[in-house]
Amino acid sequence: MRNIVAEQADVIVAGFEMKWWAVEPSQGTFDFSRAQTLVDFARHRHLQVRGHAAMWYRAIPQWAVTDIRGPKAIDAMTTHVRQVVGHWRGQLIEWDVVNEAIEPADDLPGGLRKAPFGREMGYDWIEQCFRAAHEADPQAKLYYNEFGIEEDLPASEVKRRAVLALLAEMKKRNVPIHGLGIQSHLAVVRPFSSTVFRRFLQDVAAMGLKIRLTEFDVSGHKILGPEMWRDGRIASRAKTYLETAFDEAAVVGLVCWGVRNQDSWLQSEEWARPPGAPPLRPLPYDDAFKPTPLWSAIAQAFDGAPQRTGIARA
Repeated sequence: MRNIVAEQADVIVAGFEMKWWAVEPSQGTFDFSRAQTLVDFARHRHLQVRGHAAMWYRAIPQWAVTDIRGPKAIDAMTTHVRQVVGHWRGQLIEWDVVNEAIEPADDLPGGLRKAPFGREMGYDWIEQCFRAAHEADPQAKLYYNEFGIEEDLPASEVKRRAVLALLAEMKKRNVPIHGLGIQSHLAVVRPFSSTVFRRFLQDVAAMGLKIRLTEFDVSGHKILGPEMWRDGRIASRAKTYLETAFDEAAVVGLVCWGVRNQDSWLQSEEWARPPGAPPLRPLPYDDAFKPTPLWSAIAQAFDGAPQRTGIARA
């Protein structure tokens, strides 16, 4: 796998190793060793590294929960962001500073997520996390990262509007934010509209922000039939999506959320792979590290993309 990553990628990212509970499992006790292994590998292979994720509501260690739910919430979060981003100051090209802060179902103003606070916090905590990250590493490009904004569903449209409002508010406040990370966890069974998605990308680009597809995979759950046929459906959806995205000049790169199928997070998600269902094939390599039709679709999308500097794949 290491050789494939070194040969095929320009940028790599940690899945869990840089998240709060991983680097500070107990208060004041830091362990950056697992993440450092990835950073060292990247340096030796002349790859760039993204930081992921400085603040995510699902990665708060148990010891920090009390502070997060109390009046010290913003102080606790910004302290952590400064520590984790500052640890790799000057070494990482960009950070997903805040991950998944939108959840319209929580029915808060702006569509913001109630977790992890259990109460309304507004945009202030997001602003302060970005300011803390910029203070810790002024060279890194800073991204807001979100899922569920890619497809042609009513819930996705509501979420897209909330994301645009968040980004507009950050720009209004002169927050040091440089881009939007679109996770891109796609599913063949969910509808996609190039027209709708292209308009959303244009709206983001009009704010002067870059866009990276940060956690790309394509689930074929509920798609029945021979493996070759299912692979074809997955590849077709990927190609349409990526061609639409790459047509927007603000899109600067693609990161696949894994390399080979058997290692995908989707394999252990019961909604995606219920008991008795065949293994999913959402990534560009099969379990023997042979390229899948999805790999070819990704390559074709890159080959057909308009030329500009800054496009990277991982």
